[in-house]
Amino acid sequence: MLTSKKALILMGLLYFLATGFAGSVLFISVILISLGAVFIKTGFALNWFRAPSRLTVRAISVLGIICLIVQGIMHRQIGIAAINLLVLGCALKFLEYSSERDSYVHAAALVFLSILPLIFHYQIYIALYLMLAGILIIWIYIALTRRSSAGEDIRLMIRLFLPAVPLTAALFLVLPRFGSFWVLPGNEDSGVTGISSSFSAGNLRTLYQSDTLVARISFPDGIPSPLYFRVMTYSRYRNGEWQQDLLVSRDQNRLAYSPFAESPKDKPRAPGGIAYDVMMEPTGAVYIPALKFSGNESRDLFYSRDDTYTVNKPLRSRELFHFTWYPDYQPRNETPYSGSFLRLAPGENPRARELVLRLTENLKTPEEKAAAIYGYFKNGFSYTLNPAGGAGAGAFGQDNHVDRFLLDTRQGFCVHYAEAMAVMLRMAGIPSRIVSGYAGGESVPDLNMVIIREYDAHAWTEAFIEGKWVSFDPVLLVSREFTSSGGYSAIREGYRAPSGFAGLWKQIRDITENLEYSWSRFILNFDTDYQEKLLKNSLPLIIGLVAGGLLVYVIFFLITLLGGRSLRRDPPEIRLMKKAFRALARRGIPARTGETPAAFAARLSLLSSEEAAPARKQPENRKELSPASLKLIAGEFAALAYEFSLLRYGNTPQNHKELLRGLRLRADKIVKICTTS
Repeated sequence: MLTSKKALILMGLLYFLATGFAGSVLFISVILISLGAVFIKTGFALNWFRAPSRLTVRAISVLGIICLIVQGIMHRQIGIAAINLLVLGCALKFLEYSSERDSYVHAAALVFLSILPLIFHYQIYIALYLMLAGILIIWIYIALTRRSSAGEDIRLMIRLFLPAVPLTAALFLVLPRFGSFWVLPGNEDSGVTGISSSFSAGNLRTLYQSDTLVARISFPDGIPSPLYFRVMTYSRYRNGEWQQDLLVSRDQNRLAYSPFAESPKDKPRAPGGIAYDVMMEPTGAVYIPALKFSGNESRDLFYSRDDTYTVNKPLRSRELFHFTWYPDYQPRNETPYSGSFLRLAPGENPRARELVLRLTENLKTPEEKAAAIYGYFKNGFSYTLNPAGGAGAGAFGQDNHVDRFLLDTRQGFCVHYAEAMAVMLRMAGIPSRIVSGYAGGESVPDLNMVIIREYDAHAWTEAFIEGKWVSFDPVLLVSREFTSSGGYSAIREGYRAPSGFAGLWKQIRDITENLEYSWSRFILNFDTDYQEKLLKNSLPLIIGLVAGGLLVYVIFFLITLLGGRSLRRDPPEIRLMKKAFRALARRGIPARTGETPAAFAARLSLLSSEEAAPARKQPENRKELSPASLKLIAGEFAALAYEFSLLRYGNTPQNHKELLRGLRLRADKIVKICTTS
């Protein structure tokens, strides 16, 4: 039987708290059997019904193991099966144990179970979970070792936790550190803002906006402008579809299987630069949005041939990346790394070819031709997320959708403009590619931060002119709002700041996201680089924290050691029983090793009986008690042992305080007799 029902209830709370955070990976059968096991044991402890028989316990255990094996085989994921095994084992342990030793073993197993949510969650609310789980764990062990009220338990936990807080903060600071997408959904006539590895502008007739958070980008020295965060480039153009270059794709596939490989291209390095940090959300992608010509010192981040950054595994959790932007960086010996930058299908978009010839017929240099093509978008074009008639519809067919966009509809969003200019550049003999990424974003000046969402996705064009890639964004010529604000969010058609309940919900979401950012930036991603900067710039603060933590700890230790109310582990009934034992030991009647209070009371009764009295009519020395005093003590100690057994081992009675008061009076009486007689 458990020493304390309070401990059992606390164990159940910790179990439900830990498994609740891991519910998404638990098998249905494991959840049902676990809930049943905990309910049965808790109900028995609270006297709701009788204890389950051994046969019932074994049947439930066998059923749980069978269900676990079956669902484990169906899912074929060893890690998930192991987690379910731990959850099921802890639940079945509620039914199995019947001794105090089993309760300690189960409490230790629950400590491991409480770590489980850390595998799946990293949001700020996990900090609240850790605090609550830590309190429950300490409280469980207090309840297993003490018989005390909840108020006494709380006071003890406060005295245990307070000295640890400053030391924990100091150790966190000084301990060494070890180291989204344009989607083409089922409806081929529409797309969602984001980024994917390929796209066909001719099939995109409507662009839906998604406010999914992609990244938070902070600039310690102020937000620069303009902001074009590149993610991916497209250079292969076949049958109206744009794809990533084969060389870039092969490099990224090689990096996925070779985590320690070098970057395919040297990362930019130059004096000065603008530092910034990118806090990525778990997008499941491998691409990191970064400003062109940004440097990075991490070996886990790879710099591709097309000046984009990738990691070797999809982002499954929130991660922080450090960059330095060199806006004036000029790479040496820049050459087109592929022959796909000039390829077009023969005979495709004939009217666009005639247009390009007319615009560039008297021009000689690639720079002049690119400028003329770029200037064509100044007049007659409009930006819209819903192009009239669809960019790819009409008599010209899918292969000639650029013709229709340039000369008929003249309406579209960023993808249509980027594609049209890239095609026109190639028709003029200039290598070109399309860059996808995010432009602008939502600025938070107070935090020097830019928030990037899916609807900030953007596309622009790059042309290879005079040994370097030059960026062109035709949308700048189409939308005055984009030019004046320097951000893509200003031209999102139909976007209005929400009001009423929607506005309140947005404010709550913004506050939550800012808290999440601070939690991830300063706690979860407190890495070696940030630690070095902090230690270098705030060494007095760190020393003060460490010294303050040690001082608080020493003060609490001295208060505990020397104070009148010392920190005692034993509950009141144990202290009173020890008090009586010490008084009798001083008078020559010590307790024997392993002797229980009841056995000691029986021995006292025997010593004070009439058969023993003649042999002890007069004390032989001052330590020995007189027969009358011994008989009086024997009666008091017998009552003391009985009341002690009720308080310590019986069900908690309603008159707990009266029994404890009586126990104290009897112990004091025994001490008084031993002292005065």
